[in-house]
Amino acid sequence: MKREWWPSRLGQALAVALLLLAGSQARGDVPDRQEDPVLRALIDEALEKNPAVKQAREEAEAARLQTGPAGAPFEPMLIVGYENDGPQPSLGSMPMTRFSFMVEQKLPFPGKLSFARAIAQTDADLVSIRIQRSQLGIESAVRRVYTDLLEIREFQALTSEQEQVWKQIEEVTRIQYSSGEGSQVDILRAQGERTRLAQQRIRERVQEQRVLIELRRLLQREPGTPIETGGRLVSDSPIRVPRPEEVNRLALEVSPELKEAKQLISRAGFERSLAQRELGPDFLASAAYMNRGALPMMWSLGLGITVPIWARTKQMPRIAEAETRGRSAKLLEEDLRQRVLARAEERLLELNQLAEEAALDASGILVQDRLAFEAALASYRTGTASFLTVLEALSTYFDDRRRAVNRLANYRRTEAALFEFSPDSSVSTSAVSEKPAGGAMSTGSSPGM
Repeated sequence: MKREWWPSRLGQALAVALLLLAGSQARGDVPDRQEDPVLRALIDEALEKNPAVKQAREEAEAARLQTGPAGAPFEPMLIVGYENDGPQPSLGSMPMTRFSFMVEQKLPFPGKLSFARAIAQTDADLVSIRIQRSQLGIESAVRRVYTDLLEIREFQALTSEQEQVWKQIEEVTRIQYSSGEGSQVDILRAQGERTRLAQQRIRERVQEQRVLIELRRLLQREPGTPIETGGRLVSDSPIRVPRPEEVNRLALEVSPELKEAKQLISRAGFERSLAQRELGPDFLASAAYMNRGALPMMWSLGLGITVPIWARTKQMPRIAEAETRGRSAKLLEEDLRQRVLARAEERLLELNQLAEEAALDASGILVQDRLAFEAALASYRTGTASFLTVLEALSTYFDDRRRAVNRLANYRRTEAALFEFSPDSSVSTSAVSEKPAGGAMSTGSSPGM
């Protein structure tokens, strides 16, 4: 009689646990591919307020202001002179005494100013490209830290859910123990698991604060400012990994490092053209008016020309230098192109791996864990399985759900790194927690099991 009553009461309690699990299972465990409006607003805020982006914009504006002066003509020179014939002032009485005004204008060889302006414009474009790198880096950082925040809050929700299940189990073990059918070990084990979950909640709260500190830093917000999350890490929509051809096209178009290399190639071409123009002569035009007092005025016109007699040691090495820089920039572009495509391929490979594993989580592992728990519960009701078998199945399910959440977070972090389009492989995609974030039986089997 008592034996029938006890499984019934335990079944009721564990049925509550199954309902809790069913609620999370219905949500699915795949990332939401829709852009989170809260995340988009945070990214825009970070791009607007970030000092590094602001500094890059100021530098770009300063570089842009240099393009005008670089291509401006030389200033004319005004010369005022007085020539006196004899020891005493003799303006108007001596024919060689005169008061003169002269204007000289340097005229560069055609093309020099336009190529100088082109070089300055290229330098300004190079600085502007660094703004894009700063923006991509800030956006990727906000996406990764926001994902960390979503992940830790998913873990907190799982911890709360797990606490409710263990609370129900502890109540049933107490009833069983009071009826003389259970063991005090079951009560102690349930209490121990709830205590471990309390410790885990503390760790998760501290980790959440650490993530918020980093996110506030990126947003330039004051300490303690709350930050809400809009979406969730899980969704019913399946993962859709970007197509390689589309990613490669974007990588080659968007990568700031590749743009910079192309600008360096253009700059080297302008430098070579300017150096070739240096082989041509510059001109000097002058005009003068001479006042001789009472005597008739005089005037003069002049035209000068520079002779590049040192071309072998001055202009020719500059041409060779520009050609060398051009070849170097082309090699750099090819190296960066291969590195950008390789990094994109690596991250796509990782995304595909995470997507496949996440699909197995949603359609395989989590479903199988749930069925294993139900089977353990059924076996316990018939007396063919122990109480700890049920609890192990329950704990395994929560641990696998934490791993699934971590896998989805890693997908988003890797995706953020992918669309940063960096040629470096040092972009961090590490998770908040690579292992189950704690809770029941997550640290190994208990003695005697």
